Amino acid sequence: THTAHTQPHNPTNTPPTHTPTTHTHTHTHTHTHTQLLVVERWSRATKLPPSKLMIPLSYTTILGGTLTMIGTASNLIVSALAQNHDPSLEFPFFEIAVLGLPIAIVGVVYVVLVTPTLLPNRQAEITNLPDRTRRFIITALVKRSPIVGRTVAEALLTHLNDLTVAEIHRKGVAISTTPETVIHYGDRLLFAGNVNQVKRIFKVRGLWPLDHESTAVLALPNRIVVEATVSPHAQLLLKDPLSSVQFKSKYHAAILGVCRNGEPVGGRLGDVTLKVGDVLLMVTKPSFLENATLRWTVDFCMINQVGAQPMKFNWFKLLLAPFGAFCMIMLNVFKVTDLLTLALVAAFTLLAFKCLTWAQIRTAVNMPVLITIAASFAMANALETTGVATEFADNLMSLTSWAGDWGIMYGIYLSTALLTALLSNAAAGALLVPIVFGVAKNSDIPIKPLL
Repeated sequence: THTAHTQPHNPTNTPPTHTPTTHTHTHTHTHTHTQLLVVERWSRATKLPPSKLMIPLSYTTILGGTLTMIGTASNLIVSALAQNHDPSLEFPFFEIAVLGLPIAIVGVVYVVLVTPTLLPNRQAEITNLPDRTRRFIITALVKRSPIVGRTVAEALLTHLNDLTVAEIHRKGVAISTTPETVIHYGDRLLFAGNVNQVKRIFKVRGLWPLDHESTAVLALPNRIVVEATVSPHAQLLLKDPLSSVQFKSKYHAAILGVCRNGEPVGGRLGDVTLKVGDVLLMVTKPSFLENATLRWTVDFCMINQVGAQPMKFNWFKLLLAPFGAFCMIMLNVFKVTDLLTLALVAAFTLLAFKCLTWAQIRTAVNMPVLITIAASFAMANALETTGVATEFADNLMSLTSWAGDWGIMYGIYLSTALLTALLSNAAAGALLVPIVFGVAKNSDIPIKPLL
């Protein structure tokens, strides 16, 4: 994801030195990371302290991993090693849900009811930080909209986080607004506020940018909002007003607002002549960021995406992804083919419909997990061929067999817990699989309960 960064205030108007475009990426390698970003944004929007949300996020993610065979890397490694030992073993998709679902339900109930009273409230440490986020003035035109005839308060425009309706321009006259001001068709609403909240404006039905270029760009799906700082080398942008620059045809982007020296630039955007260090708020294609380091370096010092989500979604593509995942799971449940084949088909289907790009596919591959899985096979074979697995299994049975089958199982559970405290879950599982097979061979316990 691309995150918006803040610039230090420049009271002397000194032109910034030309630096290479910074194109910040934080690639989501795990589902937990994706949830972390969502929870962080939700915390800021609802003013809930992150200290009350992060531990529940971690615990519920772990509990969710107990429901399916692909829930965690440990599940994948243990099932793969077990099938390597005994190819006749089968692990249906919801094999562990019989035990995992009750555990997950009890765990989630505990997290919801108990953790709010145990976790600290560190909201003050965050809210006391200075707000150094850039602010813009965005002008929106009221067209055919359900907010026509309603007051600003009734239209819920007072509930946009960190955004306010500063003025309403009606037939060339500026009107100061109150929550009781009635909105008319054709009004121009001037919003002032946080750059990170600008997308909320155009999610209100019937609100559009003033100029036709921005309206045309905004109406298309999968458009993103970016910030770009004007470079000292952008001579073509610094000579004439924006209306004469042909910005859209050159950069394939439409400007929503301009920030200068930390303050929003008001007035008609077409009349604004840019200066070095101005920050532009734009709507554009995601490819704008991919081309940033190649084509826009001369004109812009810094390009950052505002938020992680596009302005509007292509609903077909939005529904195709969960539908593909559902089909993949169902076909695997009914044993049509193996999960690897289904996952590859789903990935290439999303690629064919341009829901994914090759760059996203490459960066989504979690190499540490793949290397761990590959190394675990060699490690398990080494334990077996050297006799370490057999020796450990014999010692474990001699220590716990006095308590019967339950004692042996508890011994394996305890060994796993101790190893997990020292190693990763995946490594602990890989080490114990050959040992568990040795225990099952020397006892009457079926292999699956031990796994």
